[in-house]
Amino acid sequence: MAHEYSVLVHNWISEKVKKTTQDLKKSQEEKDDLQKKFHRGQLEELDDLRKYLTDKIDLDTHKYYPK
Repeated sequence: MAHEYSVLVHNWISEKVKKTTQDLKKSQEEKDDLQKKFHRGQLEELDDLRKYLTDKIDLDTHKYYPK
């Protein structure tokens, strides 16, 4: 069950990264510096979360997301 849960969490992170990247692009087009910083921070946190999961929880025998 933990393996299945990890897959779901990585899928959720991937969706959040996709949405946040779109939001970042939009804020860059609108030249909204405050929103750009916010979205970059979100992407950094998602990356840190994914790195933690990969290092501490995920099985070494399974690829959870495309790099």
